[in-house]
Amino acid sequence: MKLKEKDYQLVILDVMMPGIDGFETLEQIRKESSLPILMFTSKNDSASKVRGLRAGADDYLTKPFDMDELIARMISLIRRYTRFNGQDGTLQQFDFDEAENL
Repeated sequence: MKLKEKDYQLVILDVMMPGIDGFETLEQIRKESSLPILMFTSKNDSASKVRGLRAGADDYLTKPFDMDELIARMISLIRRYTRFNGQDGTLQQFDFDEAENL
């Protein structure tokens, strides 16, 4: 799993990914990690949001979304995760890794 190769602070999943979908990927990640997970999709129905949140997503954002809102949610999730895990929560920079496979 790629999550073990680097020290990630946040996972962002799109529900509609090729091959394995975001919900299945979410379930795999939750078996091994408590990293904060933000899901996004063009599906705006409550059932998809509830499914993602019940499966372990920490937040859910529907497309289209404003980039400022995405960044604010990312910072919020990282802040809560680092605070509850005894880290100082200082955010130095965002590095985006477009990993295809976990």
